Amino acid sequence: MLTVKTPDQVLAILEKTFPAKTGEETVPLEKALGRVLSRDIAAGEHIPGFHRSTVDGYALRGADTFGCSAAIPAILPLAGEVVMGRAAPGPLAPGSCVAVPTGGMVPAGADAVVMLEQVEDYGDGTVGVCAPVAPGMNMIFRGDDVTPGRLVLPSGRRLQPQDLGALAALGACRVPVRKRPVAGILSTGDELVPVGEAPGPGQVRDVNSVLLGAVAEEAGGDCRLYGIIPDREEALARAIDTALGECDLVMVSGGSSVGTRDIVCRVLEDRGRVLLHGIAMKPGKPTILGEVAGKAVLGLPGNPVAAFFTAWLFGRFLVSRMMGRRARRYTIPARLAESVEANHGRSLYSGATLVREGEEWLDQLLPYLSDNFDFVVNYCRNHIPKIKTYAPDATYLMWLDCRELGLDNQALHDFMIQKARLGLNDGCAFGRSLSGYMRLNAACPRSVLERALHQLETAVNGL
Repeated sequence: MLTVKTPDQVLAILEKTFPAKTGEETVPLEKALGRVLSRDIAAGEHIPGFHRSTVDGYALRGADTFGCSAAIPAILPLAGEVVMGRAAPGPLAPGSCVAVPTGGMVPAGADAVVMLEQVEDYGDGTVGVCAPVAPGMNMIFRGDDVTPGRLVLPSGRRLQPQDLGALAALGACRVPVRKRPVAGILSTGDELVPVGEAPGPGQVRDVNSVLLGAVAEEAGGDCRLYGIIPDREEALARAIDTALGECDLVMVSGGSSVGTRDIVCRVLEDRGRVLLHGIAMKPGKPTILGEVAGKAVLGLPGNPVAAFFTAWLFGRFLVSRMMGRRARRYTIPARLAESVEANHGRSLYSGATLVREGEEWLDQLLPYLSDNFDFVVNYCRNHIPKIKTYAPDATYLMWLDCRELGLDNQALHDFMIQKARLGLNDGCAFGRSLSGYMRLNAACPRSVLERALHQLETAVNGL
């Protein structure tokens, strides 16, 4: 029996045990996207550095236009023109105006800009202003964006494209950032084969290496993949030792369930301490958290869905925290499109699609599942009556009661592989479960389910 912690308790343990640790480095501005600032960035100058026009028009004193209209325009002499990229001509004399382009410098003495469309050029060195403008209209004043000493970007902020624009405006060619934490990724299991190989009977591709590495990188870190580790304690111990020597944290998938292959927990106990073994969540209950020489080691379930959710919740939190920031979680109220079985005190995590329905959000849990459930139930009832189906245990799994076949667990395992030609735990359809039972992944494409059930029907009829 696992003594479990709630997800919030696990986050509290992570926050208390593993403080921010990564050092600082400076990177070129153009390479700073997605990096985390290690210092506050304050302005060292006024931005903008001069009064600017926001429209094509004429800079003038607003008071010189009061009371004018299309019928009685304000006639002003044109004193010159502002050229982009150059200083404006000398101070503007009262009762005159200067032509200015969008973004051009407004000369001293002017306090407003009238739009080009509201002015008539008479061609004799004078213009007629047909609409009044108030002081400050169509202008940005010096220091409107920032003034010297004002905080622009706080330490711990993950830089977005608009932030790089702000840094460029401040003249920051190099940016102080936190070093990226390196996450070592290990996949354990004798059933695993590389992604580029075709799985044989009972084998699956190594999904978790690239999956967990992507979670670490999405959080702002780097990853180092150590490949597939056999289900042997000495091999795992060597791999963990290597990863701990080269990385800031380690994520291991597989080997975390209570049982004969519970080797991750033993390896961690030999080298450091196990902080917890079990989280009150589904999927992901058998997750392990250990600490070795001040570094975090997460032992994640081998199932890719469970590994993803636990890594997204806790690995992502660790990577963010090591850089001095907090991984935020956002919630949105939504109505479930279908019922979900209660989990007896465990938090349930599931992929979903949010759609708008009137004034509320509708949470669709893989919307094609209900049809697949009905298909499997009807197929087994009509073609394989010896196999009984049960309601989904999670959002995508069904239970198949195979006890009427009269096979023990190993014989059922061999029957599925050798007779029904179904690879167990192959990520497509069937998975091994309790004695006499099989799990069916109803999230598979319908064609996969049809082929798998047809092969099962043929094998059962041949008994």
